[in-house]
Amino acid sequence: MLFKTKLSSARLVYKPKILLSDEATSALDTKSERIVQEALDKVMINRTTVMVTHRLSTERKADTIAVINQGAIVEKENVRGRKPSSW
Repeated sequence: MLFKTKLSSARLVYKPKILLSDEATSALDTKSERIVQEALDKVMINRTTVMVTHRLSTERKADTIAVINQGAIVEKENVRGRKPSSW
């Protein structure tokens, strides 16, 4: 599984303007998650990134968090520089 994740992550490195990530680390163990997240952190620099996640560790890296329910944004908050709230 880690190989497939690394391969998918390698495809992202070709300097996209917008990066989309849907639960990129959800099927990984803690060590593998850290490796993939560090790679994603580097790729996300100076790019608009849209991430689907349920992990608080990923949410903490966000500038803006949007809560989506049945395909509609039901809550949106700029969280840059603030401590995580009770999402």
